[in-house]
Amino acid sequence: MLETLGVEARALSVDSAEARALAARGIPLAFMPVLTDGEHVFAYGRFSEKRLRKALAKEYATEPAR
Repeated sequence: MLETLGVEARALSVDSAEARALAARGIPLAFMPVLTDGEHVFAYGRFSEKRLRKALAKEYATEPAR
């Protein structure tokens, strides 16, 4: 699903420094997988394509929604 949406996926070890940095910022690593841009959590656990599309569109919209 992520490929279809044009979203790059990376796997992190929960023990890695990058994962600890995400956890320190409040990213819920206990609910793997987590889809984040590093600041916002868009989805975690079992992703819903419909909800994910809506969240991504809202976050990255270039013009106001109508």
